[in-house]
Amino acid sequence: MFQLMTPKQMFEHLRGYEEVSHINWNEEKAAAILEAWQRKYSEVRANALRNEREIQQRGHGKRKELGPKSSTTTS
Repeated sequence: MFQLMTPKQMFEHLRGYEEVSHINWNEEKAAAILEAWQRKYSEVRANALRNEREIQQRGHGKRKELGPKSSTTTS
């Protein structure tokens, strides 16, 4: 897990934007947005890892044959 910015940093960064002026922008709302983003990020990451493991497990049962083994001898 990593933090993009603190709620205070996010609040201060966005407080001058018109897009947040109508929602009574404050640090609590910034914290809620950051927490929601981190939850969603963790969910997407967990799903991606689960899918990757499933693909790898399916791949182990289907190993490709490289062809007949050849042996070389030296005299």
